[in-house]
Amino acid sequence: MVSSENGSEAVRFTEDEVDVYDRQIRLWGVLAQKALKAAKIVIIGSSYMANEVAKNLALVGVNELMIVNQKKDSVTEFLQAVNRIQRLNPMVKVNAAENGLSTLSDDVIAEYGFIVATNCRREEIQRLRDIADAKEKCLFIGANFGVFGFFCEANFTKDPENFFEVKEGRHLPFLSIEGGLSNAKNRAIGAGFMLSQIILEFRDKFDRLPEKDKRDEDRKNLFEIREKIRQLSKIEKVSDDMLESVHGDEKSVGEWVGRRLYEQIYQVIINDEKTIDNFSFCKSFAGPYSTTGKTTAQQLESE
Repeated sequence: MVSSENGSEAVRFTEDEVDVYDRQIRLWGVLAQKALKAAKIVIIGSSYMANEVAKNLALVGVNELMIVNQKKDSVTEFLQAVNRIQRLNPMVKVNAAENGLSTLSDDVIAEYGFIVATNCRREEIQRLRDIADAKEKCLFIGANFGVFGFFCEANFTKDPENFFEVKEGRHLPFLSIEGGLSNAKNRAIGAGFMLSQIILEFRDKFDRLPEKDKRDEDRKNLFEIREKIRQLSKIEKVSDDMLESVHGDEKSVGEWVGRRLYEQIYQVIINDEKTIDNFSFCKSFAGPYSTTGKTTAQQLESE
């Protein structure tokens, strides 16, 4: 039915689909629903955040989802979660890659028009970015840790030193701490962006995110990474209180951040254009700090 990822005009609805999506079609219009039905998305992640993104995309009726496991010791739990998402909407094709991202070739990933990477290592993000750039796919990145989370839309940029472009023509480093944090133009970097750098460095170094049952050990390592970034950037933004609140995959936070990320993905699908806010940092409580620089980060408060 679909000739290409951008070929939503070639989509046809079955009678069952018209019945199921009738309310959505009335709200969003036929063209929006066609764009959704033409969309194929690969989601990397086994977190509450990834599950929330997959759930919402399935409910609105995308064409196909590929969900990639990140926890090799929880394959059974992962497959159960995938089956629950499939049952939400049997008209959406839901595939599972239970053995992880490394088992998928670049060509397989490139079959999907939208790539969603959650809680990934920077090496994995770089690989996905290369695929997105080469094949003109749309890449989203996100992570949730403790009471915090962030997401951004990370394609539309070719600069190898930076991962995403910030408004007003400025660039901020995303993959490499050393790749420009000391630049004088970056004084407006917010606490959320700096914290995301610390978490990505921790993820790379220990092949996991901070955990509640390893709080004391992780606290020491997080403070060391913060000091490394502080020396490189001369920017002091991340407080001790923030680093004390990054442990574990909190269900309510992961789902909340996942819903916001889904909303961004949904807008890109139906509008066929990049997002307006390319970096969003989220926190689930009003902490003793603020994000500065409206052009560099958007801090979302929970309702």
